[in-house]
Amino acid sequence: HGLGLPLAECGLVTFDAHFDLRDLTLGLTNGNPVRALLNDGLPGENIVQIGIQGFANSRAYAEFAHDVGISVVTMNEIRRRDFETLVAGALEHLSDHVEAIYVDFDIDVLDRIFAPACPGSRPGGLTPWELKRAAFLCGQHPKVRAIDLVEVDPENDVAETTVLTTASCLLSFAAGLLTRLRKKL
Repeated sequence: HGLGLPLAECGLVTFDAHFDLRDLTLGLTNGNPVRALLNDGLPGENIVQIGIQGFANSRAYAEFAHDVGISVVTMNEIRRRDFETLVAGALEHLSDHVEAIYVDFDIDVLDRIFAPACPGSRPGGLTPWELKRAAFLCGQHPKVRAIDLVEVDPENDVAETTVLTTASCLLSFAAGLLTRLRKKL
């Protein structure tokens, strides 16, 4: 059960450069958590992946994501459309058929220049401002119940660029959450 609910009632939004759909035969790794969740029963249609990089993933994973019903928003699509509209749309899409949403902020979704502490980051990713804005919007959304911030190796950071951006992402989520809670009062 995820978030205290059956997996069928949970949604997952990932901000990630990668699908994280690698095979599970070698056990759990940072390259297969989404595959593990699918294997445990999370429906593919309850997953939205935002920030997927074309040259950082194999075609087989893109086809697998499509086949199981995962909604994918690539970086190319993000650059052609309004980012905030895409994030809000993903949250609303999920909230129409789930009771709770978990958000995974894989910091390698950032452009490589902003994430030297993320070995998987690639040129052409999100900016820190975009990631912070996404975190704020997630914090505001009434069905977002939990988040994580992953894939940062502080020992490889340069001038604390990645860790400061990661911290500001957490603070932006908290600010959105505070906005949500104030609306209830």
